[in-house]
Amino acid sequence: MCFFFFQAEDGIRDAQESRGLGDVYKRQGFGMSVRLLLVLLPGIACLGSASSHLKYMMFYDDDLPAQHEFINVVSGDGASIPDIIADYQNYHIPGMPTLPSTVFDRSKHGLYPGWAQTTDEFIATMLPLLANGTAMGVFLGDEICCSGVPLSNLTAVADRLRTGLGQSAVLYTNECSVMKDWPAVPFALDYVSIDFYDGHNTDGAREVAQNKQFYTEVIYPKLAPHQGVLFVPGIFASDPAHCARGNVSCPLDSQAEQIVTKLDGFFEWAKNDTRVAGFNLSLIHI
Repeated sequence: MCFFFFQAEDGIRDAQESRGLGDVYKRQGFGMSVRLLLVLLPGIACLGSASSHLKYMMFYDDDLPAQHEFINVVSGDGASIPDIIADYQNYHIPGMPTLPSTVFDRSKHGLYPGWAQTTDEFIATMLPLLANGTAMGVFLGDEICCSGVPLSNLTAVADRLRTGLGQSAVLYTNECSVMKDWPAVPFALDYVSIDFYDGHNTDGAREVAQNKQFYTEVIYPKLAPHQGVLFVPGIFASDPAHCARGNVSCPLDSQAEQIVTKLDGFFEWAKNDTRVAGFNLSLIHI
């Protein structure tokens, strides 16, 4: 079975020496769509290859007509369960639905009173989707603890999901720097991620370095042996007018160069780090 990662070395260049994703992009011109970067980022990597630990490619938004050729998971952060069912029917790509909004009460920094019943109902909905391949796991939510929900609440929900869905379901969440206060990543989770962005795309290498320091110094020591991480590079463009209001210059062509730099950096890191399972790319617009 193959998982699809569009690597620059695979069929993009001719027989010349590989010099990195940025070189390919520079030869194409910086006016190209950011979406085309994703064709250049990871190539085809099959299980058993040198990068067989890279398993997942997804986005924070749901745009399967544009994305289906270079993803292998539909993220529930941008898609409802009906969306994921339709996406699987149309493209045969499994999804990772997110929990109902009535599990974590972010406004009150806790759980809704009926969270257990809601979670059990979600599990009952998920079981046939897991069995027929429509779903492959659950995205618990984005920055749950970062919004003030205690780690104990996240752990309780993750434990309930694991008990109800079994060991084969993938459980994943994205967090922020609040993870520095965690004693450990909840054992029921399979993957975690963070998203530190170079918001104006002025220094892609710094974004990679900042993420690498946090993953290495904070997250990795808190992982159990069965757990891993995903990367969430920001591949959005900032409006130059928005940058100017903050006295920052961010021409789109310069942003394109920095996006390439960060993608090069994240991909090289991911290929050589077996704790990295893939990418959940952010297309947030700033």
